[in-house]
Amino acid sequence: MSIKQTSTSKVPDRRVVRTRKAIRDAFVKMMFKDGYSSISATKIAAEANISRSTFYQHYTDCDALLSESIGGLFEDLASACLRHNGKVTIEQLCAHFWQGRHLTRDILTGQSGTKLTQLLADKFLANLIQDKANRRQAEGLAIFLAAGNIGVLLGWLTGRVQGNADEIAMLIHGASFCAANAPSQNDAV
Repeated sequence: MSIKQTSTSKVPDRRVVRTRKAIRDAFVKMMFKDGYSSISATKIAAEANISRSTFYQHYTDCDALLSESIGGLFEDLASACLRHNGKVTIEQLCAHFWQGRHLTRDILTGQSGTKLTQLLADKFLANLIQDKANRRQAEGLAIFLAAGNIGVLLGWLTGRVQGNADEIAMLIHGASFCAANAPSQNDAV
């Protein structure tokens, strides 16, 4: 969702910026304190000292706020997975996810996990569509990469996949880069 602007200039309205910051700050504080599954628009509004209707003027729901909050990290992950030299970025992201692993596990499971997998797939698709002539093939590959990466991260964060951030980054990058660069049926002679 874009920031509302004043009618006379392209400078964002300071009140809108301030309100959105208060909402995001309340959201992050509550996520670390109570976990994502216990958050509601009403609770965020109360913590941000705004009305619930003001919350809905800025975000459609808590999932939209979550998507905005993690969207940049997922963009970095998708982009790095498809670059030859992206492992270092993925390692930094893995270290970040590990540091907040209790929260990361919470948001990557259940209904929010499904929505975040789709968000990551959309980020992969945006990167893949530039290189793939077949959009349907790129869409399928994006979903495959997103689900695989979320699966590896969840396995690691729950202890089912062993390794440090470097090893997990190597696994994620290697599998993603190979899958994205594998010849397709359209490439066969």
